[in-house]
Amino acid sequence: PIEIKIGGELEFTGTVVGVIPQGTPNESSVTISGYSRAGVLVDSTMPDGQAREFSEVPLSFIVDHIATAFGLGASIILPTGDPPFDKVKLELDDTVWDFMVELAQQRGAVISDDVYGDPVVWVPSEDVRSVAYLAAEVASRAEPQFNGQNYFSHIYGYTQTNRKRGRVGERYEYANPLAPPTLTRAHFFKVQDADNEDAPAVVAAKIGRMFGEVAQWNLPEVPSWRDPDGELWRPNTKVTLLAPQLMIYTASDFLVRTVTLHATPNSRTADLGLVMPGVFSGVTPAKWPFDEPATSF
Repeated sequence: PIEIKIGGELEFTGTVVGVIPQGTPNESSVTISGYSRAGVLVDSTMPDGQAREFSEVPLSFIVDHIATAFGLGASIILPTGDPPFDKVKLELDDTVWDFMVELAQQRGAVISDDVYGDPVVWVPSEDVRSVAYLAAEVASRAEPQFNGQNYFSHIYGYTQTNRKRGRVGERYEYANPLAPPTLTRAHFFKVQDADNEDAPAVVAAKIGRMFGEVAQWNLPEVPSWRDPDGELWRPNTKVTLLAPQLMIYTASDFLVRTVTLHATPNSRTADLGLVMPGVFSGVTPAKWPFDEPATSF
């Protein structure tokens, strides 16, 4: 096993997956790579002899069953409720992580891990304060990435009729308020394994992920592992950027999606992967960060 502590605090528990010895006539070294204990779920299919079909059970039951099969614990934090799925099946050749992620997305949840390497299923909250204000000197290094192919003017989610449960299929429409009036790009998707009353939340989660796929920013070489409060940079916190050079004309909040820490003998830096707030909680952004402020004359 691997344990990483920073400032005496446990931050990571994982498993070694690679060992590469290197050497010269004057020195030798070993490069070790690894991932979280939950990483086995990314690589593996379900062990033989374990249940792979689930009917009328909630997400928490399915995740706990899968985690237990691999000797892991699981934390499930779903404040909006945990309704059961009609019927879902993990195919023999499906990796368990992809299966869990697909089900979590239908409940507006995300999956990560804790410091002990156990999976955590949770629903991101919009009630997250900004931990840092980054002005142009740092913010101007942000590298924007845009993918217009995943951007839609209208998203439609539809449920299927289920006579056994007395459910008549319905359609749920979302019109993107940030799309220009001249844009016509529609996307239909099937709301699987959810009752009609749960479908709007599934559609909202789909909308949030659309904005997360369309616009991302990588902010490299933030000159510390820690935010101004002395805490390690962490996902699901917010930072505020102001960078007119990148067309971020007004101070705008961004959600930290990923954190990569770098260390050399002389420096400690962090790369922050940023997205617009709301992308994991199904809340449509009020505006694009590059919208120009109104001008008065």
